[in-house]
Amino acid sequence: MKKLSVLFVLAIPFLSIAQRPQEKINLTPEKRITLQLKKMELALILSEDQVKSVRRVLENHTPKTEFNVGKTITPLTAEQRYEKQIEELNRKIAIQNSMKSILSESQFEQWKNRFFSLGRPMQKRRGKSNQPSIHRGVTAQKRRNYF
Repeated sequence: MKKLSVLFVLAIPFLSIAQRPQEKINLTPEKRITLQLKKMELALILSEDQVKSVRRVLENHTPKTEFNVGKTITPLTAEQRYEKQIEELNRKIAIQNSMKSILSESQFEQWKNRFFSLGRPMQKRRGKSNQPSIHRGVTAQKRRNYF
């Protein structure tokens, strides 16, 4: 019993140090667009006309989010998932075509590399990248030493 109480007393500090869940920042669509636009302006060095045009594109093509507070979520059928994926891809194609007409070629290439590389670091870490590895047969430890 004495060992158990000592163990419990020692465990309390560790429990208090444990990570607290971070609060999710709920931004309005306008604030989200403004943040995205500022990041793009910083990365791509956009002119004032380009900023205005990109803002219009983002406002027109940003999906309207609906919050399902208190509603039960029903799973989607295969057809509904397919339709959602088609809708999302059509939205991305429209954004890409609009951005191509607004940005210069070098800015568009930078934007495209940045836009399509989202989520890739985690996929590479898990080994699920679509691109073939140039270091086949090399362990992760040796791979770290290359770079």
